[in-house]
Amino acid sequence: MSWKKSLVPALCMCVATVAFPCGGSEVYFVDGPLVPARYMGGRALSPMADVENVQRDEVRFLPGLLRADSVKFAPLIGRSPMRLAWYDTVTKPRVVGPSDAALHAAWARGDIDAAKREAASIVARIMSMPADMDSSRDVALMRAVETIELAPIVAREPVAMRGAAFTRLATPFRTLALDSLPVLAQRDPTAPRRASFEYAALRIAMRDQIPNASREELRTQMTPSQWNALHAQYNDWLQKYPTHPYAGLVKFSRLRLFYLASQTDSAWATAAALYDVYPARAAAEMRYLLVTGMLPPQSFLLETSIPIELRASLVGNLTPSRAAWSALMAQSLRQPTAPWAENLQERLLASIAVADSTVTALPESFPAWRATASPMWRYMWALSMVRVRRANDAAAFARVPLTAKQDSLLAPEAALLSARIHMLRGAWSAAVSVPTLDEWTRRYILRVLAPDSVATALVASANRNVARDARLVVATRAAHQGKWDDAAAAVRSVDAARAARYARIGVLARDTVSNAGLLRFARAAGALHGQLFYESTRLFYRGMVSRDYELSDGRPAEAWELPWSRADERRRMYAYLRSSAERYVALRAYASYLGRPGVSAAERRVSVREADRMYLGLIGTDPSRTNEGYWRDSLPGSAEARVLRRAGRGS
Repeated sequence: MSWKKSLVPALCMCVATVAFPCGGSEVYFVDGPLVPARYMGGRALSPMADVENVQRDEVRFLPGLLRADSVKFAPLIGRSPMRLAWYDTVTKPRVVGPSDAALHAAWARGDIDAAKREAASIVARIMSMPADMDSSRDVALMRAVETIELAPIVAREPVAMRGAAFTRLATPFRTLALDSLPVLAQRDPTAPRRASFEYAALRIAMRDQIPNASREELRTQMTPSQWNALHAQYNDWLQKYPTHPYAGLVKFSRLRLFYLASQTDSAWATAAALYDVYPARAAAEMRYLLVTGMLPPQSFLLETSIPIELRASLVGNLTPSRAAWSALMAQSLRQPTAPWAENLQERLLASIAVADSTVTALPESFPAWRATASPMWRYMWALSMVRVRRANDAAAFARVPLTAKQDSLLAPEAALLSARIHMLRGAWSAAVSVPTLDEWTRRYILRVLAPDSVATALVASANRNVARDARLVVATRAAHQGKWDDAAAAVRSVDAARAARYARIGVLARDTVSNAGLLRFARAAGALHGQLFYESTRLFYRGMVSRDYELSDGRPAEAWELPWSRADERRRMYAYLRSSAERYVALRAYASYLGRPGVSAAERRVSVREADRMYLGLIGTDPSRTNEGYWRDSLPGSAEARVLRRAGRGS
């Protein structure tokens, strides 16, 4: 199978809930546990996909690092690299930018040693934070660099004069334009601030020698020799000033150069080297590379010189090869208490669960079931088992329900997965009875997919909702067999009014031999729309129309992972739709009535109008603004429609 694509797909699959597809009418999607397993994994990883492709923290890059070391990466909290999307709440940064107040105080005292210590601290603290548009931080950094560069000269002054001397030497350069600074370096090769002036030259070169264009456009607008010339300037500066306080910024600027030149491997090698010294800032830059599509080479995942928490956090943007998968899983199993271990396992399991191609076997080092693992770990473990058709092994997940208290976003998906596992094992009663399964999915399983015996068995369920639905199914099926008294008995304990309606229409059904009796039955059935068989809702019907479309031959081919065929499910769905519509029962009765002898022309005209209302009522169930749906597809060519057309022409 292919392991080359990202395991975080931009999937927007429907779950069994009220939704508004494409801005249209409401619909209860009924196929939550039935879609391809990889789509189930995609929904779990991107639970807000219908709003924006927002991924869960378990597979996002920076949150993975925070889980591994919350202290080291605290500077990222509350800053732009951590935002999920435009609607995120902007939280206060955990680590604030450094103040230069202590530096000013040291200069006021003439204490050069204290000033240098404060300056070094400011540089280190700023470089420990991600790059940001913060003018106060820029000023603090500039003062710190001035201190470090000018301290040797100011040290020659008496203590009482040092503060004034520092101000006198630094002030002239603070208001100079960027373009004038390189000239100062050329004028005095021994100037104490030469490194800063030459750093300005690098910034000017980046500004002036690279066109203002997108990275894609730069591929044709810049030649390799032009890129090489810029790299040579960076190499020259770093060789001359390797310990200068601006050295870190120069290296990050060069990372930007690699990015603009689309030199992906070099960009990631530079970022990895910077990660050791400036982990938070480097991580923020790596995140930028990832979101712009510059992924590291696959070799990163197996490179032992790269810290394991970094490699772990990249799983999700990189999908590991089988060799990398087994190596990383084995390492996590050897260090199960490491702060990165469980998240790495979650990511590795997810890579199987959402793989694009068919999964036929699990990789080496696949872990055993762990009931104490995180909700995401358990979910992805079970889904991986489903993908390799090991539903009996996956049953361990279904036996221990995942609750909303444990994970409110994942719990609905977990219920769907449990139902899927039970259905794969033929445990239909267990599938219907999953505690937190939404009611419309449960009804689809019970009414459409499950064998008849399941409803009969579930009428005694301890779950009142399940028992009630089962009784409705039993009653409806009994009614269509002409067992109206049995239908009434089935629902009497849960819905006395419905039972009474069954009893009344049962009396009418026994008098359909005569034309008048058949007409009374047709009218009574049509008047009971949504009151006899099941609840009256277009939303459930529209969910089945959506499911029917997914099953149709016109859809792109997708591996079929269910123990019944597409055609069989469609047959079951159509049988349910016919048996659940009182209007269809009425329409059939009208068609029978209109085909009988002894019906007068006046009676025929009245009956045709009444039957036409039943016909239009069924057609009107179809989704708005479309010409598609079961009734629109099936009724016009039906035997009942042909009878109505003949009767209409003759009346």
